[in-house]
Amino acid sequence: MGIDDPSIGFTLSGIEGIVKYNDRVVGNFSGGPVSVDGHSSQVYDMNCTATLSKDVSLAELFAWAANKNFDGFTTDFSAKVRVLGGIGKTLKFKDVPLKKLLDKAKTD
Repeated sequence: MGIDDPSIGFTLSGIEGIVKYNDRVVGNFSGGPVSVDGHSSQVYDMNCTATLSKDVSLAELFAWAANKNFDGFTTDFSAKVRVLGGIGKTLKFKDVPLKKLLDKAKTD
């Protein structure tokens, strides 16, 4: 994951979320932890796991991926951010368009 951090270093942990397609849960994911260096702009490796919902087939997943059209996909996720030194907070995001996240990743 690419992060541009103009401030002090921090750690992301407890990253968890779900992916929805038109309000239908298609899977969940989790990842972390990753330590981000302060005053840097770089790409970090992060271990992640993802699980498809029982009512989603692999064929459906491959069709979505081949189509490369992520309209209608959203994600709800949370992550714990801890500043080096100990202060931490859990951030929660709801109904974030997946297309917006992917477009941001492509431009950075």
